Amino acid sequence: MASEAPAPPPAPQPAITPSAVGAHVLVVDDDQALTRMVRITMLSAGFSVDVAGDGEAALDQVAQRPPDVIVLDLQMPGMDGRTFYRELRRRGNEAPVIILSAFGAGGARRELDAQAHVEKPFDPDELVQTVHEVLAG
Repeated sequence: MASEAPAPPPAPQPAITPSAVGAHVLVVDDDQALTRMVRITMLSAGFSVDVAGDGEAALDQVAQRPPDVIVLDLQMPGMDGRTFYRELRRRGNEAPVIILSAFGAGGARRELDAQAHVEKPFDPDELVQTVHEVLAG
């Protein structure tokens, strides 16, 4: 009788820091299907989540309920992600920002001094891990 190979070790899970438990995430993107997916992913990971469809709505959300971290698309109608980011900082809000974009987010990350970027289409586990890492500092 052939013995079975041992099961592979489980994939590493992001460390859940006390600062991440119940942390508030603001998702800013005009793609409703994507924001729904990000919202479900973040809620499943234990975060509270608000969603805004453009930069102006996001600034209103920030004023009402300051987020612990912002997941930001760059290409949106109205106030785009870059303009939102600059206005956010001008208003003195230093919440960490994760750029979620299919359009060369690495360069924008450096340009805007964002904390991280995740490419679209995104892996839900990678996004959750990135949020945890950003919150952990």
